[in-house]
Amino acid sequence: MFRPLTIALLLFLAMPVFAQDSGMPSTQTTAASQDDDNDQNSDEYYFLLVQGKGMPVKSIVLNGVNVLGGSVVSVSLPINVTRQIKQGLNKLTVDFVSHENEGLVTIMERRRPGPKKLELARLAVNPNESQGKQLSRELAFNVDPAPVAPMKIDLTQTDEKQILDLVNEYYGALKDKDAGRLRALYGPALRKEQKIFPEGARFFNKILTKEIALMRRNEIKMEPFNIEDVMLEQEEDKIKVVRKDRKPMMQSNEIELSIEPIFSEVKANGKAEAKKEKEKEKETQQAKQRLVTTKLLFRKLDGKWCIALPQGV
Repeated sequence: MFRPLTIALLLFLAMPVFAQDSGMPSTQTTAASQDDDNDQNSDEYYFLLVQGKGMPVKSIVLNGVNVLGGSVVSVSLPINVTRQIKQGLNKLTVDFVSHENEGLVTIMERRRPGPKKLELARLAVNPNESQGKQLSRELAFNVDPAPVAPMKIDLTQTDEKQILDLVNEYYGALKDKDAGRLRALYGPALRKEQKIFPEGARFFNKILTKEIALMRRNEIKMEPFNIEDVMLEQEEDKIKVVRKDRKPMMQSNEIELSIEPIFSEVKANGKAEAKKEKEKEKETQQAKQRLVTTKLLFRKLDGKWCIALPQGV
């Protein structure tokens, strides 16, 4: 049984490892006091693609780090593993139990703006290869040079003011239920994301559309927000804005709605038709929902500070 869900604005903020770092640390990251961090030909990002299913895929460990975070049956989005890549030999270990009917393919991919994709390594497992037992397969590949870690960002007073002005603009869009303003604030980040991680950009757009629908409901009202309650910190190659007390930065009141369940079971047997009406009654469930923003991320694009996509696309 799935418990009623509290849906946060920009669900990525609460997502685990599924997609680790939508901002994708750049190999040519520049300090924030400089003009921008536009795409450069030398920008390289590394993604892990998992196709097919396991029962389950227990772990995928890249250079000692489990990039899955836990057991899964399948992975819907490529996983940004740029942070885990090192210069020279890289080692990937997949622990799994094979799916009876579907194979499992793990691909390491390098991307440059475009996106231009290059497959570096591939590991394929046949359906039912493990015969119900857990197996381990290893994959090795070389990277030279390795991605460069983000540099320290030195903010000027002008930088801080521009960022805080954007925070207020974001809150104003929520409070006024202005979907156009909200989408415009994410426009530059989405255009950049399209050049490297279009799958993540599409996924973000779907989540944002659902949250805008919630925002527009008459019952939803944003709680008061005070810009003096927030502080700025560096997070990877971005600036993070959070409340000083680490509580949710912005949130609305909570309402209860009937929603479609996130997961459904399809029964292919002779009794399915007889149970049709009963199953139909279960197609919706009550869920408590509210808009919640725990943090906002910012980066400089084309010389201007912009809201960045949440970590976890």
